[in-house]
Amino acid sequence: MKRFLPCCIFLILIYTQAAWSQRKPLGFFVAVREDSVFLFFNQSPRIGQGFQVERKGPDDADFQRLTESPVNAVMDAGRARQMLGNDYESLAAALKVQSAEQMLVQLKTDPYYGQVATLISRKAARVLGRFFARGGHRTGETYRYRVLRTDRSGKILESAQEDILIRENPPRPVESLACTQERMSVVVDWDYPAWSGDARDLAFQFMLFRSPDGRNFQCVHDRPILRLEGMPYRFTDAGIETGRRYIYRMVAVDAAGLVSPSVEAAVETRDNTPPQKPGGLIAHAAKGADAVTLNWDRNTDPDLAGYHIYRWAADRKDSVRINPLVLPPAERSFTDSAAVLGTVHYYAVTAVDTAGNESAHSERAHALVTDQTPPGPPGFLSARITGPSVVLSWRPSPDPDAAGYQVRRGYDEITAFKLNQDMVKDTVFVDNGGKEHPLIPGEQYYYSVVAVDTMTY
Repeated sequence: MKRFLPCCIFLILIYTQAAWSQRKPLGFFVAVREDSVFLFFNQSPRIGQGFQVERKGPDDADFQRLTESPVNAVMDAGRARQMLGNDYESLAAALKVQSAEQMLVQLKTDPYYGQVATLISRKAARVLGRFFARGGHRTGETYRYRVLRTDRSGKILESAQEDILIRENPPRPVESLACTQERMSVVVDWDYPAWSGDARDLAFQFMLFRSPDGRNFQCVHDRPILRLEGMPYRFTDAGIETGRRYIYRMVAVDAAGLVSPSVEAAVETRDNTPPQKPGGLIAHAAKGADAVTLNWDRNTDPDLAGYHIYRWAADRKDSVRINPLVLPPAERSFTDSAAVLGTVHYYAVTAVDTAGNESAHSERAHALVTDQTPPGPPGFLSARITGPSVVLSWRPSPDPDAAGYQVRRGYDEITAFKLNQDMVKDTVFVDNGGKEHPLIPGEQYYYSVVAVDTMTY
């Protein structure tokens, strides 16, 4: 049978069973370990009083006294602190006291804290005069123990007795052990049977262990996890590495150090830590092309899988991811060839890790896409004189973004001027002259037609 002894004191002493915390007639709780009997008295002896312990074995005709002198409570605070040793600081924090004198008074006057301290710390139990242990029993035999509360003269004031079978009674195992991941931690939940009043049910704490391989288990807490009646049992383990599988093992431990059968549960944790957001994003319209080029600084996350690119139009709140596949980790540039001409676009970059976690958006960068490529010229320009007018016709520009045409007239290319104020949408234009630029009979004129695209128009 595995055994543990409490190694420290939990800072919050809680045990909600009122039957353990109220002042009652003399009684004791029993634990058996190997051939030893441990008695935990349910009260401290009053000033001038003590406890005598007697035992009647299977071969004894009468009770034999086991205590040479009564079990007494320590009255001197300095001696109490010395006896508590390493347990003093934790008890002082739990009781919110500033001195050993205050601690001693509270432990003795408050049966609630006194009983809990008795079960958690053997040192505290001895200070309070609540503990007795004796070995040398025969396994499987029954012994009758009697505890007597006596005064200074040895007069018996109260007594309690119980038959004790010398057989280890380890705590019951925990029930419904379950593990779930919450962000960067694993939350462990479990159940445990409620205390039924059995004086030998002294399970008071749980111990939780963790292993990445099912072989090497390490305790995951440095303070006892107490048995808290009436509250859900839960422990949060923040010491994990996400993306790994863990096996958790839990046991219940009683006041004698006996350990319950262990119960295990496993959890596959997922890496849910996103990478750092990329920095240094710059956007600029590419020269000679209707596109925007993005550049950014490379992320240094060791599990980096690549990047995503997002775009917003100036009048939209929602972004659209514009790369169908994640960009490789070494990539630090991207060209958006689908931007709308004449529109301001905003861009952001995110980093993605191998677990699929995505970072926050980088700081935004913006660019205005302008068409720097002129449309193709119209073809086969022809002119004919019809009365006092000149009728021009041509074939349309081959470019789909051609919005219309400008018609020019002059004596040569240098002196040519624009005839139309409004864009000509058709491929025919009639030059009727006019007051400002009349057509003079007998003159020779130079005509040209220029295609204009949507960016210019």
